[in-house]
Amino acid sequence: MAYILEKWDDAEKAGQIAKLPPPSGAGIDEPDVLSEVARVELWVSSFNDPGQDWNEFRLFDGKGRVIHTRRFDGY
Repeated sequence: MAYILEKWDDAEKAGQIAKLPPPSGAGIDEPDVLSEVARVELWVSSFNDPGQDWNEFRLFDGKGRVIHTRRFDGY
């Protein structure tokens, strides 16, 4: 079952993580998305999940709405 590995609630730090290239960040370069980021969550697959391992960055705005996701297989 997937779980949250890490979460960044500080908007400034969340914006930095959103911009970092993978695998350290989501690699987002869209100014309209980056200007709205208030929180980032890093979700990962569990070792006992079927299929290939993956991680997913979920970006949220200040109202808690998901505004962007980026998933990477094999990390």
